[in-house]
Amino acid sequence: MRKLGYEVMESVNKHQKLYAEDPVCIYFLKKRAEGKHYLSAMFAAYNKFLRVYHFGVSSVLNEAEV
Repeated sequence: MRKLGYEVMESVNKHQKLYAEDPVCIYFLKKRAEGKHYLSAMFAAYNKFLRVYHFGVSSVLNEAEV
């Protein structure tokens, strides 16, 4: 799972211009500005990505049940 997280965040970081409005990219840049080490900021942003993704999937599933 960690390798997958690394690959996802590496892609987001590589294409920052495409993801400029994305909350995960904004969060990563904020953590880097706070002085966090690159990998620490990357995995903090990955955790944020997982929370956002989980919320999106949960809301779609809840709408399907109703």
